[in-house]
Amino acid sequence: GDEIVIPVQVIPQAGLAATFDDDTVDLGQVVALTAPAGVSFADTANLSIGGEALTILSQDATTINFIPPPSVSSPVTIHGVVSQSTPDIVYAPSTQTTLVTPLIDTVDVTYSTTTPALGQNMSMASTNPLITFVVDSIIFPGQLPGREGDPQNIVVAADSLSLTFDAPPNIDGNGTVVNFHFPGDYLRALPTRPVVTGANIGLSLPATISDTLPDVSEVVTITPPAGFHFDPATSILVGGNPVIVTSIGAGGSSVSFVPLPGAVGVPQIDGVVPDAAPLNILTMPAENNVSVPSEVPTLAGSDDPSTAPSIPTPAEGALSVLFDAANFDGPAAAACIFGTVCHFYELNVTEAGVYTITTDWNVGSDIDMYICPDPGAITGDCIFDGATGAHPEVVPAELTPGAWFIVTDDFAGDAQGTTLVLSVQHDPPAAGVALRRAPADPAKLQRLKLVK
Repeated sequence: GDEIVIPVQVIPQAGLAATFDDDTVDLGQVVALTAPAGVSFADTANLSIGGEALTILSQDATTINFIPPPSVSSPVTIHGVVSQSTPDIVYAPSTQTTLVTPLIDTVDVTYSTTTPALGQNMSMASTNPLITFVVDSIIFPGQLPGREGDPQNIVVAADSLSLTFDAPPNIDGNGTVVNFHFPGDYLRALPTRPVVTGANIGLSLPATISDTLPDVSEVVTITPPAGFHFDPATSILVGGNPVIVTSIGAGGSSVSFVPLPGAVGVPQIDGVVPDAAPLNILTMPAENNVSVPSEVPTLAGSDDPSTAPSIPTPAEGALSVLFDAANFDGPAAAACIFGTVCHFYELNVTEAGVYTITTDWNVGSDIDMYICPDPGAITGDCIFDGATGAHPEVVPAELTPGAWFIVTDDFAGDAQGTTLVLSVQHDPPAAGVALRRAPADPAKLQRLKLVK
């Protein structure tokens, strides 16, 4: 029979009857928002429109002075409203009145030219002193894909009312500036009104391909046409798969690579640089198809160092690659002294240096790699850093001129049917490389004690 009194606070849902001193304002105009009778603004009150915080210049319990952004036609949400009747409850209503600011969906600018030459340095200037540049990038329709396909060398003037940039190829349309700066510290990515049409270099690169039907492991060289070169970090896809870039010619005059077995398609070259726009690094397809046999051959003679197939010796800074459908079915060759199946590959070093040698494979749990001097016998003179259980095995080896042999050993005995991929990177001169570290695997260590 007890009576319980439960206080209830009803939060207005139809909007707060706060007033603007002007509800249709000019760009950059300061607006005063005044609370209705019986309501006040908390000390920490803030404003937003569509989730974007508004720039407040000053405020007290009854008035907030702020600068709204452009392109507004909406009520303002007030975060931090307190009713005198329930001062402990803070809520966030929207104004009943809609605030309207100038619609700016494009920006009028002037260009020094609307038909720039390739790579030409050109300027863009704002025609409204209230709209300035805080630029991360400029995007034009038609610009080519790539790491740097957009305008480069963007420099904003000290007064932020103009900028300069180098025109990229193929642009044709209204450039979008990221970002324009508006009063109140609002940033907007917006298109400009003038149409800019730049030099068109086409959508594909008429490059020369040394062989469009290469054999497995064959090096293919692409030479760009006059007026172009390749970036030092050029990469290529054939049939959607990355190739193995073996070298870049001096000054980007060519790019050489080994496509993967079975690769078919037009090379997609990421690293095309127009000479007239050297800061643009583009991705362009070549004009011809490349097709590689899918079947990897089994190289004859790899079961003995005296008949070992050769891996091309790379120049400094270059890479060589060899694929082999090596037969690990056995029987074990006499040269493989551990009773396992080994294969031998000869590398004729003509220049002393550090050679990073990698052995990879697609079948088998553990193939070890040794690097042995002439005549290729597995002895204590070999480098056993590649007997680790890693996949792939990678060894930076400091080699002297002469014949060296890369030995692949099916340590786990389960590599039947694998394809070996051997690569040799001739590294630039560096500090001495520690060699002949003992393998951590006790079984490998015990076995190698036989040859130490």
